[in-house]
Amino acid sequence: MPIGRATSVFDTDAIYKALEEWVREPEYRCTLRPNKQTGKYEPNKLADGTMRVWEPPKPPDEEQYVIGADSGSGLKEGDASCGYVQSRLTGTIVAEIYGQFIPRRFAKELAALGWWYNGALICPEVEPSAQGRSTCDELENLGYINIYQQRREKIIGDPLTKRYGLPMTKDQKDRVVGIGREVIEERQLRSPVREFWLELLNFVEHPSGRMAADMGLKDDRVMAYLCTLEAYFRAGPWKPKPKIGPAPDWMGKLLGAYTGGAAGDRAWMAN
Repeated sequence: MPIGRATSVFDTDAIYKALEEWVREPEYRCTLRPNKQTGKYEPNKLADGTMRVWEPPKPPDEEQYVIGADSGSGLKEGDASCGYVQSRLTGTIVAEIYGQFIPRRFAKELAALGWWYNGALICPEVEPSAQGRSTCDELENLGYINIYQQRREKIIGDPLTKRYGLPMTKDQKDRVVGIGREVIEERQLRSPVREFWLELLNFVEHPSGRMAADMGLKDDRVMAYLCTLEAYFRAGPWKPKPKIGPAPDWMGKLLGAYTGGAAGDRAWMAN
């Protein structure tokens, strides 16, 4: 049963509204495979696919994306691995990967997902999770270059370091949970994933002060989402550049006459 407002970390009213208004079924489930002709990844639609897609990627000049990921051990009874794709244009979650992957295999799945979604910035949790560090190392080995880089903690404007992934120390976790609480309370960014919202209901502050799932429950989706928010706010919202059409005839003639060049459409550009 959901936890009451007094013990739940996140605003339960906002969660119930999201469950009613935003949750919907994905467009399809799939895995990703490279096209033999182009080498680009494409969906292999399967009823039991580990990826759920609400919105497939748009061309790079129309939309850009980020991915946050929480790695599990890959053991049957252990925590699952989870990742979310978020649009930098709308702020909406558009895809999820979820399953029992060993860390290096999860890295391969994340890299394929990132390449499919226009080379998205990937933010894996790396500490205290050894699985997360293995996932991050394998992303590097695969040649995936757009990986979240750490900053020196608590020093605004400090340069990036050459350490990849988000270390989920107590201070960092308090910070990203605070960001998540603000986003959810203000209903800023949408997610259509029912299971994510249900996990939020059971994400509590324990007597020790640790924020995590209630006893016997999971928070893989919550942690993946917090990493996704970190990537989203690091990369920043994105807007496509306005498309500029060809110059009208009158402009070409006017500028051609002004520069002493040939008159006509675009002829003036050669001067």
